[in-house]
Amino acid sequence: MAAGAIPGAYASDVAAGVAIGLLLLVAWHGRQAARLVRGMRDPKRRMPGAAGFWQFLGERVFRATDQAEDAASSLQQYKDSVSAVSTVFPEPLMLLDENLAIRWCNSAAEAMVGCDENSCAGRRLRDVIRHPLLAEYLDGDKQDSAVEISAPADKSRLLSVRLFPFGDSGGRLFVARDVTRVYNLDAVRRDFVANVSHELRTPLTVIGGYLEPLGDVLGHDADWAHHVALMKQQADRMEALIRDLTVLSRLESEKEQSADETVIDLHELVSAIVDEAAAVSGDDLHDIYLNFARGPALLGDQQEIRSAVSNLVFNAVKHTDPRTRIDIDWQRDENGARLIVRDSGKGIAARHLPRLTERFYRADSARSRASGGTGLGLAIVKHTLNRHDGELLVDSQVGVGTAFTCIFPVDRVRELALDSETVQPSVS
Repeated sequence: MAAGAIPGAYASDVAAGVAIGLLLLVAWHGRQAARLVRGMRDPKRRMPGAAGFWQFLGERVFRATDQAEDAASSLQQYKDSVSAVSTVFPEPLMLLDENLAIRWCNSAAEAMVGCDENSCAGRRLRDVIRHPLLAEYLDGDKQDSAVEISAPADKSRLLSVRLFPFGDSGGRLFVARDVTRVYNLDAVRRDFVANVSHELRTPLTVIGGYLEPLGDVLGHDADWAHHVALMKQQADRMEALIRDLTVLSRLESEKEQSADETVIDLHELVSAIVDEAAAVSGDDLHDIYLNFARGPALLGDQQEIRSAVSNLVFNAVKHTDPRTRIDIDWQRDENGARLIVRDSGKGIAARHLPRLTERFYRADSARSRASGGTGLGLAIVKHTLNRHDGELLVDSQVGVGTAFTCIFPVDRVRELALDSETVQPSVS
């Protein structure tokens, strides 16, 4: 501007001189801007002839551009890696939006679900996979668990499907596992156990039947009487094992809840079990306390609930020292109810607790065999509670005792209408 104003002053036209100066300034800045644009297009990021502010600006722009390109390259590499992994991943994966519409799926989804990214993009999951169990799963509130359905593209396969939260916008990740082999192996195992148990029951009954009179005939000989008693003991143990195997096989094979469900008077049922447990205790004189009166009731299969509770109470009697105290309590809250069988025995070490409900697992093998246990009682309890929408919790401290808690959901808890007579808790 000054360069234009001085000649303008000599020419008696300062305004024209200022205008010329402004044009020169704009032209200079335009040239610098052009150099910046050329420098951005240059792979070497050069801006020859730049000076002052434009040199400073160019350096900052080039640096920011390089960082952005590096970030974009890293993101693309990460995206390519994820895409490659998802392509070779053998299980179906689908990315869903907040409305459970499909945004993306891998190649395994096409093979098992019959859905590819082009044909299924934007379609809702329930419209692509039409299955009543999946619809119930999507509409329910238990999406933290899995549901098993037949594969839409291959009905011979069984898929275990689960949804996981994904992203901050309410999206979901659909993950399916092919559990056909596991299901078939489990079915073979259940059939084998059921068949073997059935085939062994008859010969064991015959053996046990002949051992009774044999003991009477040979009872005068102490050695033979001892041998026959041992044979009878082992035959009884095998019968108990077969009985528990049969019960467990039935509980595992029957996925649906029993059709014989009724409202069970828990006080009446547990009172009978307490009397039986007192007889089992015999001279050991366990103190068994039933700490609730009449009123609590439960919707379920009476035989299955009785089997589960009796297993817990009899275990407490068989696996604790004489005169041990055993308490049976009932607690109710807004979420459901709990039936607790607690003893004051020696307790169970923490390392055993996660495996207690496994078949044939024994925390103390010698003591369990001596007491005639089959190692299946807690497995039966676990499956019974699962069939009644409940669960089993075990809490134990060595030297303090053990508590087995049967948790029942609120929709299975009932209360009996009582008369004016008050029934007090009982003790055996």
